[in-house]
Amino acid sequence: MTDPRPQLPTALLACLLCLLSAAAAPAQEPAVPELDLRECIRIGLDNSLSLDNARIDKMLADERATAAGALLDPRISASTTHTDSKIADMGSFLDLDKQITQADAELSKAFATGTRMGLTFNQSKFASTTNSFFSFTPYNMSVAISVSQSILRNAFGELDRAILAYADSGRQIAALLYTRKENVFCSRVAGAYWRLYAAHQSHAVGHESLLRARMLLETTKSRFKDGLMDETDVLAAEAMIATRTVDVNALEQAVENAADSLKNRIQLRQIDWDSVRFRFPDEKVLNAAIKMVSPDDQHARRVALLTRNDLAALRKVAKQAELDLQMKRSAARPDLQLIGSFARGAAADTIGDTLELSDTAWTIGFQFEMPFGRVAERSGIRQSQFLLRQAHNTVLELESAVALECRIATRNLQNAIERVGAMAKAAELQKRKLAAEQTKFEQGRSDTRWLIQYEDDAARARMSYHLAVGDYHMSLALYRLAQGYGRPTTKAKPVTADVNP
Repeated sequence: MTDPRPQLPTALLACLLCLLSAAAAPAQEPAVPELDLRECIRIGLDNSLSLDNARIDKMLADERATAAGALLDPRISASTTHTDSKIADMGSFLDLDKQITQADAELSKAFATGTRMGLTFNQSKFASTTNSFFSFTPYNMSVAISVSQSILRNAFGELDRAILAYADSGRQIAALLYTRKENVFCSRVAGAYWRLYAAHQSHAVGHESLLRARMLLETTKSRFKDGLMDETDVLAAEAMIATRTVDVNALEQAVENAADSLKNRIQLRQIDWDSVRFRFPDEKVLNAAIKMVSPDDQHARRVALLTRNDLAALRKVAKQAELDLQMKRSAARPDLQLIGSFARGAAADTIGDTLELSDTAWTIGFQFEMPFGRVAERSGIRQSQFLLRQAHNTVLELESAVALECRIATRNLQNAIERVGAMAKAAELQKRKLAAEQTKFEQGRSDTRWLIQYEDDAARARMSYHLAVGDYHMSLALYRLAQGYGRPTTKAKPVTADVNP
């Protein structure tokens, strides 16, 4: 008998089964972010609020320089007025009822030479009712070109150029300070990263020592059952496990604290704190990247005096003080201007006749301005002189501080290089000594006490080596920062490491 229910096509049925299987399968967990030093610096630069404020200062300085540059921008102005007046303004004998409609427009431009130019257009309509015999032309029009040149106060644009240079110097100062703050921030991120590296490597060594202690306990128990060792050997192995467990817990806490410090330094979102992992360079490649070359503090000082952005910014501040003094002195001078103008115009009964501009007029002369007293101007000059002296003192003080910073950074890097070499040699010797003692223990020519002692010595030497490597890279970052170089990076091949054991 045929089934009356409709049948689904085979292909459609297969698709439905695939969709149901996909829906029933557990959702794949998102990939855990893994950050190396480069990524930490990138995230920190994006998230840092202090750097964002420095960027805002830089943008404000750019806007101030742009606004100062508008001093020389062309300007246009226009106006129109209508006046209806019955005021007798030509004597009591004249009863005047007048209406004036006037339109004016002016295009002006200032130049960096202290020259000011203007193009003026004027048109007016005059209508009046009067009881006198006077008559007035109803329409007037004129076009004039005027020029003025300062000879004393803004002699050939001295004041204008100083204003523009002052604003541009402020823009450069903000850019230099921002770059310096960025370099300092990157150096601090690198320091937190390498502290985490040293803590993680020490935890790995401690965890490995704990595993070796547990293996030693199993061996000791087996030999105790065979009558080859005493109960004190078993107790010593158990005590070693308890001690190393406490040490591993402390090392684990140090890793978590260092990781939190790095996350806070790069201002990682709190929601991401437990979901990130950090990648560290491979140990062999990292060791090969360590340069055992003695740094030179005199070379570092010479480089720093040329490349330090904060020092360059203070020199710009001193230059700004000189420009400010120049502006104050210019503003305190009397002003003598050479002025001149040329105009074409006409007056007629109809507006069409005024378009001929048949009449001419020209003007040439001098304009003198002399301020009296000048108490405020002289006080401003003295203040600028004090600020200039203060700026030069600050530059000299920072140069001395930079020299000291380079000496200290060079000394610390030299000490770090020597520590890396010494700790690498000590770790290798302790490793060989432990291997030899392990062989003697397996042959029955040693006991648990000596093996435990050599285990501890090898673990401490290995931890000291990793601390020395971390200190080397932190010292290298500070050494580069003292010279004014940019972001600290490493070219070593990264490997993934879990900092949340």
